Amino acid sequence: MNDDQTRILIILGSVMAVLLLILIVVLATRGDGDDTLAATSTTTTIAEADDGGTTTAAETATSAVTPTTAATPTTAAPTTAAPTTAAPPPPDFALRFDGVDDFVSVFDSGDFDFGTGMTLQAWVHPTSLPATGQYAAVLQGAFSEPPFSGAAWTLLLDDNDHSDWGLSGCTPGCNSAKSGPGGLVVGQWQHITATFDGVAIMIYRNGTFLTSSVLSGSLSDVNYLLIGTWSESFRGYIDEVRAWNHSRLPTDIQADHDQVLTGDEIGLVGYWRFNEGEGQVVGDSSAAGNDGKLGSVLGADSADPTWAPSDVPVG
Repeated sequence: MNDDQTRILIILGSVMAVLLLILIVVLATRGDGDDTLAATSTTTTIAEADDGGTTTAAETATSAVTPTTAATPTTAAPTTAAPTTAAPPPPDFALRFDGVDDFVSVFDSGDFDFGTGMTLQAWVHPTSLPATGQYAAVLQGAFSEPPFSGAAWTLLLDDNDHSDWGLSGCTPGCNSAKSGPGGLVVGQWQHITATFDGVAIMIYRNGTFLTSSVLSGSLSDVNYLLIGTWSESFRGYIDEVRAWNHSRLPTDIQADHDQVLTGDEIGLVGYWRFNEGEGQVVGDSSAAGNDGKLGSVLGADSADPTWAPSDVPVG
């Protein structure tokens, strides 16, 4: 290759290098213009949105990419409930009758004038059952407090054998239904029920029917309901005494004889639980409000039965 050819190649290389440099500058300039155009377009679009009140795609895109900070979840501090201690149930009490002259008296405002419908119930715990003596009673509808002038009905213990119990009623002719000797047992709680429906007397022990006897008519009206006495006093404990103004069904007697009542049951006119444990008043837990008093006077006297803890099996 001669010198002229060499010079020509050098010149061509220089020209090509210049052209390549120009091309690079043009391309770089063109890219900057596109970015400027895009920015101008975006600005225009946003301006149009401000004028017309219309949300634009640019605004939506901008909003979408705006970082948001989520609220920090709040975790409640754990709380520890204070331990609760159930209050102990109130103590149960019964009344103990001395077998001589103790009794409870409830004045009759008319609730114990039973006519042709009556149910009497009580839990009893005899401490002795004499084979001889006088009539004793668990409940009695009397014309007067002791000394007596007569009775319309009596949930009685027989005078020849106090283990023989039953209900005697007068309309005014009298009849009774009785368990027979051994109907009560010393040293344990047992539940006794007697009903009258205008044609018959029926008696139950621990919710189970024992026997019946015919008695028709209407029971005489009374002035007092007496608990624990007739010619002599019951010997032992009496608790959960109830009086109803109708003859209860056997199924009802079986169902609740060993249950605590609410006090607002239909026909319940006396419900003496004896849980006061002290004082001269026995409260009526029925809606009738027939409270009674211990003994023959408002103050303490020898005819008062005594308060005693009770383990009567009522739940």
